[in-house]
Amino acid sequence: MKIARRRQCLFQKEAVEHQSYRSVVAGRRKRKVLELFKTQGPEAAWTLGLRLRLKEGTLRTWFEQWKKE
Repeated sequence: MKIARRRQCLFQKEAVEHQSYRSVVAGRRKRKVLELFKTQGPEAAWTLGLRLRLKEGTLRTWFEQWKKE
């Protein structure tokens, strides 16, 4: 019985962890920076990205991709 209860508890913990990730919206910061990049240009988008605590390397990569589009 102890083993069955222990396994049940482990499965319940895994289910709880997966439920918490469903509430996270992927790409929220990237979407904001992209919208500003398209409307006001790269300088304004760079400033916003730094305010959102994105790394400079990440911003450079995104900007290179967006300039190619």
